[in-house]
Amino acid sequence: MELTEKILEQIYNGWDTTGRINWKSVDESELKKYYQFIINNGILPMLDDLGINPIVPKVHADNVYALEKETFSKLMIITFPEDEDNKGFYDKRNEIIKNGVKKEPEDILPLCTDEKLNIGSIIPLYEEIMKLKGNPYGSWIFDEYQVFQGYAYKKNLIINKDSAFSELGLHLLCHELMHTMANETSVCKLRQNAECLGDEDVNEYFARLSSYYCMKSDNAETYKDVLGGTTTEEMKKSKDKSHGLNGSYGVLIKERKRFDKMTVDRLKEIARFYFKGEKAPENFMNIIK
Repeated sequence: MELTEKILEQIYNGWDTTGRINWKSVDESELKKYYQFIINNGILPMLDDLGINPIVPKVHADNVYALEKETFSKLMIITFPEDEDNKGFYDKRNEIIKNGVKKEPEDILPLCTDEKLNIGSIIPLYEEIMKLKGNPYGSWIFDEYQVFQGYAYKKNLIINKDSAFSELGLHLLCHELMHTMANETSVCKLRQNAECLGDEDVNEYFARLSSYYCMKSDNAETYKDVLGGTTTEEMKKSKDKSHGLNGSYGVLIKERKRFDKMTVDRLKEIARFYFKGEKAPENFMNIIK
């Protein structure tokens, strides 16, 4: 696809929902089909046009999950990324996990859909972890993670069946998959540059572009009822500091001005930084308010 200024303006502004997904009823086979469609018709063609292929997706179709909120919340605690400020807690947490299931944290997710070892097997681990001294989460964490829509963790992608916006449809998967495609070093640099949500505007911009590729692909007709969009009616009315009239993370995209007056050449430069870890473009890292 030839990228034009008109297309880039569309990506910047977002678009309303076309079709949706009932996440509560989505099954494993549907998730696999959605994943393959997005990868083959959205993400890989986009990366190819940006000149940065080959990048092999970290997530396989078998590692895309849709879980109910209680399971989702407990897994967030068990797999949450570590930080140096709470190293003692995380060392103890990881020891509990290793002794409990003989698995590394990133390998726990498949256990939740295995007929022989379901979520009941790891609930005791969650309860033991929450009792640890120095727990940085506190009692609020369980309810907090029930409102998270999705979570990208290493080679896994998890959707919260009970809180994911149906109106976002396949775009939600594009957004979470984009997190798994990004270069870890670049992500760390972006997250050091802001108190919160450091790379979400960049991630969302490329997620929108991959969604756009999906919408314009030869196979789009088959998936037209689940394509979703970047912007829900609720977002348009909200005064959220991240989402708004221009959709998911639209406020961040506008305020941080990384993608104002975008050109194809500059976009390719940003892509090389975000996906391959090359040098950040000029005036890209120091513009977060």
